[in-house]
Amino acid sequence: MKIKISFIILYIFMLLITSVFSLWSYKLYDYINKKQTEMNANSNLFDKNNSISQILPELFLIENEFGNEIEKDSAAVYWNKRFVGIKALVDSIKLNKIFIKQAELNISIIDSILNSINNEFQVLLKAETHDKITNLKTSITSDINLITELSAEIKNDIYEKRFLNSSELASKWKWLFYHLIASGLLVLLFFIVFINSRYVKAQMKKVSDWATFIETKVKYFYEQKPLMQFNIDADGKILYVNKKGAEFLGFSSNELVGKSIEKITSSNHVEVFRSHLKKLVKETGNVLNWELQRTNSKGKNLWVKETARSVKDKNRKRVVYIDSMDITESKITQDKITLSDLILQNVGSLIVVTDSRSSIKYISPSVYGILGYKPEELMGDGWWQNTWFVSGEMEKEKEESQKRASGKLEINKEPYERFVKSKSGSPTWILWQETKGPDDLLISVGHDITASKQVEKALKHSETRYSELFDSISDSIIISELGGKIIEANSSAFENLAYTKNELMNFTMWDIISDDFKANKEFILTEIKKNKFYLYESEHRTKDGKEIPVEISSRIIDYENKMAILSIARDITDRKKAEAQFKLLSTAIEQSPASVMITDTDGKITYVNPRFIEITGYSEEEVIGKTPRILKSGKTSQEKYEMLWKTILEGNTWYGEFYNKKKNDEYFWELASVSPIKNDKGSITNFIAVKEDITERKRTEVELRNAKEKAEEMSRLKSIFLNNMSHELRTPMIGIIGFAEILFDEIREKDLKEIAGNIYSGGKRLTRTLNSILDLSKVESNELELKIENIELNKLTKEITDQFNEIAVNKKISLLVTEEDKHIIASVDERLYSDIVKNLVDNSVKYTNKGGVIVELYYDYVKEKKYACLKVTDSGIGIPKESQQLIFEPFRQVSEGNNRSFEGCGLGLTITKKFVEVMHGRIGLSSKADTGTTFIVQFPAGN
Repeated sequence: MKIKISFIILYIFMLLITSVFSLWSYKLYDYINKKQTEMNANSNLFDKNNSISQILPELFLIENEFGNEIEKDSAAVYWNKRFVGIKALVDSIKLNKIFIKQAELNISIIDSILNSINNEFQVLLKAETHDKITNLKTSITSDINLITELSAEIKNDIYEKRFLNSSELASKWKWLFYHLIASGLLVLLFFIVFINSRYVKAQMKKVSDWATFIETKVKYFYEQKPLMQFNIDADGKILYVNKKGAEFLGFSSNELVGKSIEKITSSNHVEVFRSHLKKLVKETGNVLNWELQRTNSKGKNLWVKETARSVKDKNRKRVVYIDSMDITESKITQDKITLSDLILQNVGSLIVVTDSRSSIKYISPSVYGILGYKPEELMGDGWWQNTWFVSGEMEKEKEESQKRASGKLEINKEPYERFVKSKSGSPTWILWQETKGPDDLLISVGHDITASKQVEKALKHSETRYSELFDSISDSIIISELGGKIIEANSSAFENLAYTKNELMNFTMWDIISDDFKANKEFILTEIKKNKFYLYESEHRTKDGKEIPVEISSRIIDYENKMAILSIARDITDRKKAEAQFKLLSTAIEQSPASVMITDTDGKITYVNPRFIEITGYSEEEVIGKTPRILKSGKTSQEKYEMLWKTILEGNTWYGEFYNKKKNDEYFWELASVSPIKNDKGSITNFIAVKEDITERKRTEVELRNAKEKAEEMSRLKSIFLNNMSHELRTPMIGIIGFAEILFDEIREKDLKEIAGNIYSGGKRLTRTLNSILDLSKVESNELELKIENIELNKLTKEITDQFNEIAVNKKISLLVTEEDKHIIASVDERLYSDIVKNLVDNSVKYTNKGGVIVELYYDYVKEKKYACLKVTDSGIGIPKESQQLIFEPFRQVSEGNNRSFEGCGLGLTITKKFVEVMHGRIGLSSKADTGTTFIVQFPAGN
């Protein structure tokens, strides 16, 4: 409702103004009429060649475009588009208001023009029927005849008389012509100022809102992304860190922003990070990957995998974006796996895992020391093909193994002996102990008892040989009576238990066993007597009270024609530790959130953990024995695979990404770390890949990239829009200002002259606003052309300041320029510096009603660097503290809203600040409300 009332009031105001202009137009008409009469009396229109020679300067003339264009071959096309011009020509001749340089007009050309009237004629003249077109043609033909007649009269010296005595000179059409011109100008000005300015502001607000939305969206993506995000400058100073990164390090975002990223980098990796940063800032677009340790708020070092890229921001400054992912758990898992493998390599026992098909799923590295085979040689069916002497026995054992693994046959609860063939072809005795594993797996732990067998054989054949062999064995060998009293022991037993021979001979075999195992005394004796053999684990207690885990194999023997018990005790301290470690690591691998895959040296898969199965959709049976090629999508380059193999075969760890395919043909991204596993001799025995599904991360990166591209596109569109709008508004304003200036110079009547002056000043004010918008657009789109050179500021500053002397005198305030040095030189762009001085002085004069404005030039030093300084101080209205940051924002002023006290669009200080910064300067202010304001601008000093 308020808008409608406002519009009605404006409309009434327009009618009043139009009436005033009508009165003025009438008076102007009389003035021109009198002037024309005087000029006609003194003007000679023809020269000796019977051509028009002198122009009537006081009349509104049409340019010579008719005379020039009519002679061209394209006259028909030109007149077709300029039909309205023909009418204007004829009307102007009727009103004696045109000067024709070409006295003779070609009637045939004009006639052809009439014949080419097309649909555009119909639209321009708003003709809807053929009859109307015919009438218009007739009317135009009549006008053309008039032109022809006039041409003939000009040739016969008749035109001068007709021109001077035209009875239509004082007609109402001439008065209406000026009336319409004045009204049209005013309406056009009203449209531009009140309509277009609102439209521009509305469109700019939409662009600004959209840019703000995109910026908010990008920030939201950064905050919500699953990875840590660090943005740093070329010196390593943190510019931004997302919530994930701050939480990971135990800091708040505010605590990290502004600090060097080296403060949160492990001291062992600072130099490595510096080296990467130098490569990144050297060239835009560089992308690097690395692994290093970051230090959290508690001083703990955490492993991260990082991808960094270098870009330039809108100020052309180098910014490095770092995506960081916590891989501490993966590192720990990988280290544990490596440690587990090293432990298993050094454990004396042989561990073999078979499935329900009797396929070997795992065999411990200790097989090399026992049988001379590498583990990969015995995987799958290799065990059965290589370690059996008799094929028939092998087939039988293989069949029973299948049944025991699948649960169809009860496993051997008691240890049993088998001899197998070593790689050298010699038989090796193994004492096996079976355990049922999960998922139809059979776990067999074997101990090399070849030495024990040899001891047993030696006892039967030769006491001497027995004694030598008995003492040479590193395991503790104890012979006791059936009641347990020790009657013999080898040297290793005395050494391992720290007893002398006499001391040990006074004990029973139960005296050297820890209390926890004595409760099983009767059971053990019963098992030994019943089965003639028993294998069990216990703990020996040494003389100093230390308890050593041992594995004891006991059997009934004939010793000096008496039944006795032979017990061989092996120290299994290392094995126990390895088993505990193996169990821990196995659990960690099984429950790891990362996908783990182990292959042999040929690339055949020997193990995958449950996470691998969950991600890929393949079962364990489907991948064991196959190569990782089953996951190939065809979208990863062959060069990457070649680099992978080259790296790991050289004994190094390879890091990279794979775009793989699941069993259901779904594609997914994996971040992989592939490392070789080496034995104690440094030979590669296996490869292990620890991989993480990063599909969501990749999707997030794509969304972020799209959002960034949209934001950049919106910024570009905004700049194009501002450029176009500035051009579209500036073009009609040139005409308005030009006409207003002519009217102001020509009109003598005070009221009318004041109106023309208001039109002129309003047009200039709008032009300044358009120029400011265009400058802002150029700065934001990096299209501003700079010419930095050493400029002496004294004279230039004085000249610019003097432009405001008249305004200062009218406001009765002082305006002074002081200079500390007669030659203040700065490295600046002269045009931009002039605009900066002009904006600052203009603001100070505009907002100061008493007192004055002082402009100072001097040198200053900041951190030993010399600056040329411009200081503008006023005693004006001042700026409240809460508004001091807002005034540098586009379209913001201290006085805002419809009731603001001062004119201006709020772009002056925004452009000033951007101009200062683009010339590597700095601007600051100090102000107090109702007291005054001081602006200080610093530029790099020149030579």
